[in-house]
Amino acid sequence: MMTSSVNSIMIGIALCDLLSMCNVIKTEYMTVNPMGTECTPPPSLIRMNIDWLLTSIQNGLRRCSSWLGVLIALVRYLVISNIMNTRVASSGFGFQLLSISFLISSFFSALFFYQFHFEQISVWNPDATCPGPSAPVYGQSCNKLFEMEQGLFHRIQLVVEGVLGKIMPCILLPILTGLLLLKLSAPERTAFRNSRFAHHQDRITSLVIYIAITYLITEFPLGIVYIIDAIWHNDPVIGQSTKKVEILCNTIFTLNASLHCLLCFAMSTSYRKTVGGVLSFVKLKKKTTTSIVSRIT
Repeated sequence: MMTSSVNSIMIGIALCDLLSMCNVIKTEYMTVNPMGTECTPPPSLIRMNIDWLLTSIQNGLRRCSSWLGVLIALVRYLVISNIMNTRVASSGFGFQLLSISFLISSFFSALFFYQFHFEQISVWNPDATCPGPSAPVYGQSCNKLFEMEQGLFHRIQLVVEGVLGKIMPCILLPILTGLLLLKLSAPERTAFRNSRFAHHQDRITSLVIYIAITYLITEFPLGIVYIIDAIWHNDPVIGQSTKKVEILCNTIFTLNASLHCLLCFAMSTSYRKTVGGVLSFVKLKKKTTTSIVSRIT
């Protein structure tokens, strides 16, 4: 797969999707009651911090995935604009962009993580029929810095997250996709488009268009939700409405992330060859193991 900058960025998107979905599964099937139940104590402080850390990492991975989609469109435009520039098309250039995106996203995830902390709010006592010691109950509280001036810093963080992490990628993606399509439809590209290589480039362009549309659907509404939440932060009615929109966008994002592998399989020859090679290796290994076992028995 590591044959071009686009494939390198696709690997980054795949890693973001994989790790993000793992946390979704973990949250869904390893849920705990923060207040505890009759016989089950509440989670420990370490468990609460680990869960919040994983949520912060997922927040960063999702942000990074959006910007990697923008970088794919940018790289495709640069490659089409200057076919002879092998540096932009190289896998190393793609991994450089990937590393920069992860570092910047990690910085914002750190801010997201440190805006809250956990402190003891009560004590859990087991039911009379369930022997066991009591345990502290921890709740999430906003750090003092983010509480100042009626949560001014928290609101600023929401606006920055909404604009930089959600809205800007959704604006840049259609612009870059439009520039890419204009470049491909230019008269001097007519001979180029009749080649087999051009057909491969058109499939990559179709992938860019798909990414632009899906990110526009899933991320742009979330950016608006973050800004609305920052403006009307203490309004319970608006808070409930924004939560519903957020759940809907998260559902679409999960479906979209699940379809990425099928789309890449359809669009990328390198992807299909890699999948075929992996499946052939698994089949060969299975046959070799069966043959060895039959000889022993």
